[in-house]
Amino acid sequence: MIHILGAGAMGCLWAAALSRSHTLGFVSQRASDTRMITFTLEKRFLPASQNSTNYEFVQHLPSTTTETIERLLICTKSYAALPALESLRSQINQTTQLVLFQNGLGSQYQILAQFPDNPIFAAVTTEGVNRVSPSKVVHAGMGQTLLGALNPPAQEEATRRQCYQSLARSELQVQMSDDIGFALWKKLAINCAVNPFTAIHNCANGELLELPLFAATWPKLRRELCRLLESADYPIPEMELDAMVFEVINNTRHNISSMLQDIRRHKKTEIDDINGFAWRYLKAKQLDHEINLQLWEQVNALGT
Repeated sequence: MIHILGAGAMGCLWAAALSRSHTLGFVSQRASDTRMITFTLEKRFLPASQNSTNYEFVQHLPSTTTETIERLLICTKSYAALPALESLRSQINQTTQLVLFQNGLGSQYQILAQFPDNPIFAAVTTEGVNRVSPSKVVHAGMGQTLLGALNPPAQEEATRRQCYQSLARSELQVQMSDDIGFALWKKLAINCAVNPFTAIHNCANGELLELPLFAATWPKLRRELCRLLESADYPIPEMELDAMVFEVINNTRHNISSMLQDIRRHKKTEIDDINGFAWRYLKAKQLDHEINLQLWEQVNALGT
């Protein structure tokens, strides 16, 4: 059985995608949560007559079950991932496979430190999905999910194959990566380049191309991010990073970033694990970090 922690857009998307091939349910760390998760998934890339499906899943509560979790997809926000896992320790043993879907970096290292004996995987996805209301999830565009091992227990061949095959038996495209670290750091750099500007200027991704402040700030930020990647042993030339960022902006020009969605809903953002992680990492390496620090401060100043 597959359990999913986090009933946001990503958790609901994977529940729907895996429901035909697996027994699965959501798991909650709060005993007061509802016992059922219900939503409609709308696939905007399909004809209107085929694009909506209703789903209902059981939500298991720690207070009502002693069942050991075999495989857990953690689809919470980055800042909530470790506290949520800590609350489920009684359902987690050393063989429980943990699959992390968090944005940014930071939470992954915390979880690795607290659950060193568990097979831990990271998933980096480009699926375009948004929970537009408590009862509706929109899958706006198909993407790809890279899955990779983060620690030695997850690198064992049988464990890697078992985890990959379980997620690949879905309606989503999944590919195994031998170096998920590169994908994580590359996505971090892209998120650092896009998300804070959309939050600060309250705009869709594509509108960044028309903002004078983005045009003026991006060259300095690009240099900081290239130094970040280089110091992490994942170097990318400046012009290559430039092309990657502008390709993402153009390909997702109508998208509202998750950070801006959080701001609009008066929720906590993941800025601490995006530009916050970047400036702290760069500072520790005695490298320029002023632009990442400024963006982190500006997003935090927006409040919740």
